[in-house]
Amino acid sequence: MEPLAEIAKQLQELRREIAELKKQQGEILAELQSGKRLQHAAGGETVQKERGQPATLEMYCSQCLELRLVAGAKRVVLPDGSTAIQGQCVVCGTTAFRMTSMSGVLIGEAASARVGLQQD
Repeated sequence: MEPLAEIAKQLQELRREIAELKKQQGEILAELQSGKRLQHAAGGETVQKERGQPATLEMYCSQCLELRLVAGAKRVVLPDGSTAIQGQCVVCGTTAFRMTSMSGVLIGEAASARVGLQQD
């Protein structure tokens, strides 16, 4: 009976952590919808920027082989309908590229396009 009690305790802890993450996600979405953007600076502190200012964020640089600040970040749409962020590493100038999440119908269309399936 002891292993089941331990598993039940772990399950409760995981559910608590999930609830906390959902709460944090809701706060972040509220900030984004209010016209402010949250960005994480190199030191770990959160910086708020109003929309319209040039975006700088941290992305993995394939030439420096570590996370670097990226200047001039912009959202791009790929031919399969998926979205990504593209910018330049502030250290070496290499173009950095990061896929972003998608929502709604685009997920199915983009996934189908990647594997070569046709949708009705």
